[in-house]
Amino acid sequence: MRRLITIFIVSMLVCCSLWGQQEAHYTHFMNNKLAINPAYAGSKDVASISALYRMQWVGMEEAPQTQTLYAHMPMFKDRVGLGVGLIHDTHGVTKDWRGSVSYAYRIRVGDKGKLSLGLNGSIHAQEVNWTLLRSNDQGDNALPQQDKSKYLPNFGAGVYYYSNRFYAGVSIPNLLKNNLSFTSTATGVTKPTEIRHFYMMAGVIFGNKVKVKPGILLKYVENAPFDFDANVSVLFAEKFWVGATYRLQDAVAGLVGYQLGDQLRLGVSYDYTISELRNYNNGSFEVLAEYLFRYKNKKFTNPRFFF
Repeated sequence: MRRLITIFIVSMLVCCSLWGQQEAHYTHFMNNKLAINPAYAGSKDVASISALYRMQWVGMEEAPQTQTLYAHMPMFKDRVGLGVGLIHDTHGVTKDWRGSVSYAYRIRVGDKGKLSLGLNGSIHAQEVNWTLLRSNDQGDNALPQQDKSKYLPNFGAGVYYYSNRFYAGVSIPNLLKNNLSFTSTATGVTKPTEIRHFYMMAGVIFGNKVKVKPGILLKYVENAPFDFDANVSVLFAEKFWVGATYRLQDAVAGLVGYQLGDQLRLGVSYDYTISELRNYNNGSFEVLAEYLFRYKNKKFTNPRFFF
């Protein structure tokens, strides 16, 4: 029974909260930009594929877990970027899948900068396993008696500017406020819906032999407190990097990564919870892998790993 109560509480807090953040946190937000902004598609200058796994609130039963897989590439003399993505998210009795396609059109700004305008379309598949819950009252109609699922289309937009030393972007990944309710709602009761998330990101690189990159991700969710992540990463010898992140009133994190040759990069991070939830979990961690494809007909002397 304790396990079932935990499942229900986690689901309500993470998934079905009417005014809380619904999108997953990413400590590697600076390395997982396509999950946030469709205008990032193709900005690596070569084809790229990345995978991320996040385990949130280790030690808490049925806590959120997120897996992402993204691939993107430039086309038509680098004027266009195309990307595809898949996100799988589980929390409590809820499972979410989101598949997306991103399109970006880039415009040169000056000698070194590019301005990218992006759109994305997505399908959100949500499943709630109500049969994992047990009611104290037999025949309680407040809980459905069978598992439910639904498919919700959505689309988003973003703008992204970048050069060799600076990037900045704004985006809204999901513009439609789809109805998330699986049950009939009484008159006067607010229905749970997908909430719009507004993102703004920026970062800059200082130094040459040792590169320092501070970055920030600002997040605003309708009817929820303003939130932000601030990160500083340091790259040594173009191979090894370390970083630290602060997430407002939620966690502090450490990140490390290593670049294996020109094409493969691996990274891990650990979040230490500083909110009241710290007494109920052992933190969160992420694992990231990214691979850049080499083209015979394209110069590959400066892989864009740090951006």
